[in-house]
Amino acid sequence: ALEKATREGDTKNINRLKKELEGEQTFLWNLFKEIDGTTRIPGNITGARISQGVRSSQNVSKLGLAVISSITDIPNLALELQYQGINPIKAYMQAFKSVVRMAGFSPIGKRGSDYRNIAYRLGVGIHGMLGDAHSRFSAWDTVPGVISKINQNYFKLNLLTPWTDALQTGAAHMMSENLGRQSGRVFSKLDSKSQRAMEMAGLGELEWNMLVSKSVYKSEGNNFIVPDVLENFGDDVFKSYLAKKQPQRKTFSQEEVLRTKKDISGKLSGYYQDRIEHAVPMPGVWERAAMNQGTKDGTPLGVAMRLFMQFKSFPLTVSHKTLGRELHGRGKAVFKDGKIRGSANWTGLTHLIAATTVLGGVALMLKDIAKGKQPRDMNNNAFWVQAFTQGGGLGLYGDFFLGNWNRHGFSALSSLAGPTIGQFDTLAQAMTKAGKLESPLHHIGKLMGNNFPYTGLFYLRAATDYAIMFNLQEMVNPGYLARREGRWRKEEEGSGVRKIG
Repeated sequence: ALEKATREGDTKNINRLKKELEGEQTFLWNLFKEIDGTTRIPGNITGARISQGVRSSQNVSKLGLAVISSITDIPNLALELQYQGINPIKAYMQAFKSVVRMAGFSPIGKRGSDYRNIAYRLGVGIHGMLGDAHSRFSAWDTVPGVISKINQNYFKLNLLTPWTDALQTGAAHMMSENLGRQSGRVFSKLDSKSQRAMEMAGLGELEWNMLVSKSVYKSEGNNFIVPDVLENFGDDVFKSYLAKKQPQRKTFSQEEVLRTKKDISGKLSGYYQDRIEHAVPMPGVWERAAMNQGTKDGTPLGVAMRLFMQFKSFPLTVSHKTLGRELHGRGKAVFKDGKIRGSANWTGLTHLIAATTVLGGVALMLKDIAKGKQPRDMNNNAFWVQAFTQGGGLGLYGDFFLGNWNRHGFSALSSLAGPTIGQFDTLAQAMTKAGKLESPLHHIGKLMGNNFPYTGLFYLRAATDYAIMFNLQEMVNPGYLARREGRWRKEEEGSGVRKIG
């Protein structure tokens, strides 16, 4: 397009296309920096440690309700499995079975102990070991030493880690079983969605027919396609594959055979990992590149980017992976192609919006209960608008569209700036009070309450608020509780909450 505009002397389009090309090249470099680890090399070690410590403190003080927000993973998972060619009813059943397993029960039909073994062989359900479940809501950075342990333990306690592991394990199990069920078919006889899935992973007709379809692990009367079975194949199998792929050659070295074995196994493993991170949205290289913009932690810009983007990775991931799949996942890379030419899955989008809105409403009510508040009334239009924003992964940022940002105690700009920078409002108010020789204890207490670790856990939230935090605020700021209750009543009467009394 740029060459054509240059030939035609179209100055307006030349400048526009050059800017687009420069933007694409810049983002490609940012992607590469995430892949080779450049962005995880501190620009300044001391600055990076302080930055990581600050972000981790925000994690353990503000993500106690994260698992409740994650209830909308269920329709995401069901739609991804449907995209893989699995019946949506079976997909929902698998999602609910996974939740039951997380609670320690064994669903009907899965009495054996091989379930976790299959997950291990597929390389999923390991966030408990890696301690990176927080990356769903926070910037995906390596956090060293004691801070890492604190984060890891916190996300086990708030149940986000077991929730994520359970859903990802269930999704991988069904994906593997879906391919295993078709292992006796040649590629041309696979259902069209399974063909598409294999081709996206770089596994075409030859790879399926000669290698992948034979990588079968049998368990409980079912077949599962598992990558590590490929490693047990003899060299002759891969030599036959290479001979079919390169018929002009007669011999192949041992090094080529080993490289091919790793390549095919890696592509199959990559298929599972990639699609599972769509089923249970996890930020990948694209999302990290968008958040970090090629910056290094510890540098002024790198620290600012990470603080600004904290807690925004989940809505970004949902927008890119979930909505992107429904709009472009059937062959069209450009939005107008997906929309105008009919390749977008509008049925899937409608399903996604309806299901996440319903579960977003459930999440809102569960959060109210966790905070010790009266659950909202579902017979209210405002409730369903809030449920829509909650279910869409917007969380706090959905409040801007509802005009309710001020109920968090911050300005809209400071809230958007991230949990750390946003608290400078409160700090500035405390300093202003002190400058006027007035007591800043109310604002200092508010800062302490907002940053106290572990008190935000959903099953402790109401108890710690009413037994400790509210009483401390009342001590330093008499009349605080009455004013808070009055503010709640005023705000909630118009936002879908049942009137008390």
